[in-house]
Amino acid sequence: MNGEKGSTLPMALIALAMGALLIVPFLQHAYTGLKAAAISEELTVERYSADAGIEDAIWRLKVNKDGFTDSVTPDNPSASYSITVNGIEVFITVEIPQPPDPEPPPPIQSGHHLHVGKSTNKSWLEPKTSNTTTYTIEVTNYGTSTLHLGEISDTLPRPFLYVSGSSSGMTTNDPTITWVNNRQLLTWSFSGADKPTLISGETKTQTFQASVTPGSGIYYNEASATDDPNRAGTTSSGPAAPVAVGVYEIRAQARRATIQATAAIDSTEATIVSWQVE
Repeated sequence: MNGEKGSTLPMALIALAMGALLIVPFLQHAYTGLKAAAISEELTVERYSADAGIEDAIWRLKVNKDGFTDSVTPDNPSASYSITVNGIEVFITVEIPQPPDPEPPPPIQSGHHLHVGKSTNKSWLEPKTSNTTTYTIEVTNYGTSTLHLGEISDTLPRPFLYVSGSSSGMTTNDPTITWVNNRQLLTWSFSGADKPTLISGETKTQTFQASVTPGSGIYYNEASATDDPNRAGTTSSGPAAPVAVGVYEIRAQARRATIQATAAIDSTEATIVSWQVE
């Protein structure tokens, strides 16, 4: 009996020591979990605050709050301000998107080859009927043989309309206009001595204007050219010369949370084109 009592104390000390060894990692794990939960909650609040910054910018642009929309122009393509949301200062930047660089024509190749490029003098427009953009179609002969153009065509995106009398370059004649899927298809046809001639490496242009009717979004244009007789075939520019109508790139930062969005906005509605959380 005395032996059993004598062994109780060492066993209790061993159990206490083992408990001490186990409790410290347990407490550390619990603390880490609580800290992670707190950080996650803080980050969620920061993301909600950044989201509110995006919504605030869209609202200001839509209603032209204190002339904010008027202040963002191609001559002044960026504006910044800050607001406080949930006790967090949110820094907001609104910018007009910059156009991509046009694709250059390929190097000279043996045979009959055409390259069609498309550009615009205004890559951004306000959604007003008085706005116009000037499009330029560039046709390049990058083959080794001389070519004669028989036709140039251009499919305008909605809501763009050809401006009568605005053609210049290879011809000043207005194109034939047909409607395809509610879009204007412009066609300039050439015959006889009027056919433009392109020697190897030469580029010729056709320029015209288009007006924009109410609406917002990013609109691409597509031009094509056909030689006569048809040796190089019909060559298309593919979707090119994007024009952003009432489109803005918005960035909102609230501490560690950053949201970037692209929005198409006019006086009646706003459409989110893209949304990225960093």
